Amino acid sequence: MRYVCIHGHFYQPPRENPWLDEVEVQDSAAPYHDWNARVTAECYWPNAAARLLGHGDRITAIVNNYAGLSFNIGPTLCAWFARHEPDLLEQIIAADRLSRERHAGHGNALAQAYGHAILPLANARDKATQVCWGIREFVSRFGRQPEGMWLPETAVDTPTLEVLATYNIAFTILAPHQARRVRPIGQTAWTNVNAEQLDTSLPYLCRLSSGKQIVLFFYHATLAHEVAFGGLLNSGDRFVERLLAAFAPDAQIPQLVHLATDGESYGHHHRFGEMALAFALDEIERGGLARLTNYGEYLALYPPRWEVEIVKNTSWSCAHGVERWRADCGCHVGGQPGWSQQWRAPLRAALDWLGNQIDQLFIRRGSRVLSDPWAARDDYIEVLLNHTPEQVEEFCARHARKALTPSEKGLVLKLLEMQRHRLLMFTSCGWFFDELSGLETTQILGYAARAVELAAECGLELETGLVEHLRQAHSNLPDRGDGAQVYARQVKPARVDFPRTVANQAICAILEQAQSCPVPTAFTLTRTDYEEDTYGTTALSVGRMTVASRLTLETNEYAFTVLKFTGHDVHCVVSETLIGAEYAQVKNDLLQTFARHSLSEVVRALDRAFGEVYYTAKDLLLEDRRRVLARVSEGVLEHLEEAYRQLYRENQRLMEYLRELDVPLPQGFSLAAGFLVNRAFARAVTNLVQKGNDGEELDEILAETRKWQVPLEMKEVEDMMRLALEGRLASLLVDPLSADVPAALRLLDVFDRLSLTPNLWQAQTLFARVCQRHLRSLLSRRAHEEKAAQQVSLLRRLGERLGFYAVEGIPLDEWELNQTK
Repeated sequence: MRYVCIHGHFYQPPRENPWLDEVEVQDSAAPYHDWNARVTAECYWPNAAARLLGHGDRITAIVNNYAGLSFNIGPTLCAWFARHEPDLLEQIIAADRLSRERHAGHGNALAQAYGHAILPLANARDKATQVCWGIREFVSRFGRQPEGMWLPETAVDTPTLEVLATYNIAFTILAPHQARRVRPIGQTAWTNVNAEQLDTSLPYLCRLSSGKQIVLFFYHATLAHEVAFGGLLNSGDRFVERLLAAFAPDAQIPQLVHLATDGESYGHHHRFGEMALAFALDEIERGGLARLTNYGEYLALYPPRWEVEIVKNTSWSCAHGVERWRADCGCHVGGQPGWSQQWRAPLRAALDWLGNQIDQLFIRRGSRVLSDPWAARDDYIEVLLNHTPEQVEEFCARHARKALTPSEKGLVLKLLEMQRHRLLMFTSCGWFFDELSGLETTQILGYAARAVELAAECGLELETGLVEHLRQAHSNLPDRGDGAQVYARQVKPARVDFPRTVANQAICAILEQAQSCPVPTAFTLTRTDYEEDTYGTTALSVGRMTVASRLTLETNEYAFTVLKFTGHDVHCVVSETLIGAEYAQVKNDLLQTFARHSLSEVVRALDRAFGEVYYTAKDLLLEDRRRVLARVSEGVLEHLEEAYRQLYRENQRLMEYLRELDVPLPQGFSLAAGFLVNRAFARAVTNLVQKGNDGEELDEILAETRKWQVPLEMKEVEDMMRLALEGRLASLLVDPLSADVPAALRLLDVFDRLSLTPNLWQAQTLFARVCQRHLRSLLSRRAHEEKAAQQVSLLRRLGERLGFYAVEGIPLDEWELNQTK
């Protein structure tokens, strides 16, 4: 019997700002908001709705690869899915449910150690917490206990396997070079093996010194390398051919051909890799070429007949063991000539030192309020998964030594948040890449900075010591200096405290006027008093605001004042101490001074009442800053448009005369024409999308474009139309009879008229979901309901335009009445 199992390790480094608990915009991920969003669009969603192509390269089916793929999803990525892509997470969970039905109760999903730390480099308590959190996060998502667990970077040592076995993990997956020697169970003689000699088709029992045991699967390294780096995903046929060629032709026992790679290979690293995977899974299963399985099912069917000992302190991505995460071992991702990774060792030393200091503080302060601080840390994952006041109360009641006062509850939460960030600062990605000042390393230093801040609030100053340790880590870029400079320039400016949060909201309120400013996930904000006065382009607001941390429950109230000089120039001050009658008097004085139109006097009064620390628009959070200033800029553009229109009116005859004589327009005229045409173009498309206009206005603008030979700016318009198309299809999900299918078809017509080739992936996926939910009902009703017959006909046209040949196994040319076979 031949079995195939393909495993995908789906993971992204955590990217949340440690103070905001949100991922801020990352320009390097453009055109997407951030790298999580980009890889989701390129890989995670495509694997949940992968295309199978047939007749004329048209879509014959859309399938969920996760239902045929062994996989693990990093817990921190799963948390991001839950917040930003809940539909995707549900598709992944549904795939695991389906796999359990197909594989005798054994699901495709595996757990993963929580924070993607290199477990052989972690202390015993951290190993246990990472495994414990990973299991409990898995149970909360998938509703079952995990059978297997993925080890970050497959980094392994015996104590790590002991922890897995202690938590009843049945198996894990390793690379073949991580096996040291093997022997048949029941025999005494060992045989040393290397990666080429190991039979990867077998499961192996690993006996541990504690008396526990765990099963190890060693993946097929050649196949994995060809998928990840060898272009095997360029052809689904070739993928199937290579999988089948890996079986021994004359074997008399069951064989398992299996491989493991980063899941991002299927779509992100290799475009359309998810389609090659979908084709391979379908071809193998439909053609009966082998049985698709997962590790849990295979282990239940064929328990190990061999046992193994591992090579300790090894991983799948470092030829030197685990040195990539603590030394300049020579492993890198292709940095500049002359670069080194000598910074890795001092970075590891700095964070090890910080971790030890934090642990001592945690025990010293935590033991006063918690019965068992380490047990509380292991249990804190339940709070993170469901951070409600009720969950916090239940947690404190379970772990506290006594009934806690509000300040003691705050201390408990600060200590545990300090521990959470201390665990996250060991995320492996911080050492994996080539440069100290890169995104991943500054991210883990951000977690360190937040842990340091919480330690200070709990009574221990650690930042000075951390900075001194970081001075030993030197960047490859002379202008970045060392770790201390990276910390000061790239990490600390990301810090967001209560006063900055208040200033951010207050500045947004006065600049945006009636627009709601998003509140960062980590905070709740309540305005308790507010008054604003305006004069011309200037304005003054005075108020009070309460800020609370959702994570530590800490709360405080602040007075604030914002003086707006122009559309973007503001001066904001915040005070914690200005309260009661004193606040009321200051507020009254400021408003009266502003009413006399004396801005200099207002500034002097602000300095006297609030001190000299102030905030401007540059202190806004990055996305708020961009949004606010974009709106300010839009007002300027409206004035500029009117100026250009006046210029055009005054010179239109001259411009047309030059055109008639085949004389190129002067650059100023071309700029004016291009600016006006593109502004009108954007408005015309907006009207077409929002009001369903017939497109005459658009025709006139296209004629102007040809007349003056100016390029159209298509990107934003294309995105607007694509989202509108997706919105029309989403409405079909709710009511397939009332939704406006002709409007969707008109949008596709406009794409053609503009010679645009939009990304129709989401539209195709929505169409398939509509058909999955409603098609058979519509087909059964069309014979006696004219509306249903009309809608089926329109849906057929829409499906053809979206590139489908068949949906739900029914070819589109059989949808019309009297044609279904």
